[in-house]
Amino acid sequence: LKINITICISDILYFTSFDFDPNSFIYGRVIMKYDDIFTFSHLYKAHLKAKKCKRHKKEVITFELDLSNNLYKLFIELKERTYKISEYNHFTIIDSKKRKIQALQYRDRVVQHVIVDNYLMPLLEKHLIYDNGACRINKGTDFSRKRIRSFLTAFFLYCNLIFIIILNLLNIMFC
Repeated sequence: LKINITICISDILYFTSFDFDPNSFIYGRVIMKYDDIFTFSHLYKAHLKAKKCKRHKKEVITFELDLSNNLYKLFIELKERTYKISEYNHFTIIDSKKRKIQALQYRDRVVQHVIVDNYLMPLLEKHLIYDNGACRINKGTDFSRKRIRSFLTAFFLYCNLIFIIILNLLNIMFC
């Protein structure tokens, strides 16, 4: 199980190969033009998505105060290929234990959403199994819960015996 993705930020973005089986079956190469991904409308949609549940943050409010100018500057930087990722925000949270967090600046999250939503997700979506509900359009927790329930029901009707292990992994972080 190997997935190779090469993204070349020049005139064209290249998707190199999907290698799922031992026989090296390759799904081929998908090419999308750079200018088709980084459009102003895609930047605006990415901004709307990036600000979800974050609109009360100072960084988002500051970005939105001069929204059209900020998006236009970002668009020009991407179009002229002078865009550089900003410094990360560093902070510490104390949950069950102390953790050092590094987060992207807001403008970089907008660019990240553009790449993921307009290039990577359409590319990867057709290769994912139907039952994968993580971060997919029209799928999620309810979809996954219904699928698990249907599988457990079918299995119980077939075997009449089910063992279930319930684990609480809430405060565990693998680093």
